[in-house]
Amino acid sequence: MSARLSPERDQRLLALDFIAELGDQLVITGAAIAAAASAENVGVIEVALRQARAVVVDAIGEFKSLPPQEDGGAL
Repeated sequence: MSARLSPERDQRLLALDFIAELGDQLVITGAAIAAAASAENVGVIEVALRQARAVVVDAIGEFKSLPPQEDGGAL
């Protein structure tokens, strides 16, 4: 017997995967911020912070667009 996912659950899993990828981008941006701070490069820090903000805004938008869970529980 194989478990079949509903289209809503498929969409939810894809959205959560996208959010996870955004988290990976935040890690990379955080490393850039740390390196720029060590080098006292304010210009790079500003660019990295703007990028981090854009990633967070994208993640929030994606999270808000998630369809509600059918069972009200965890994935």
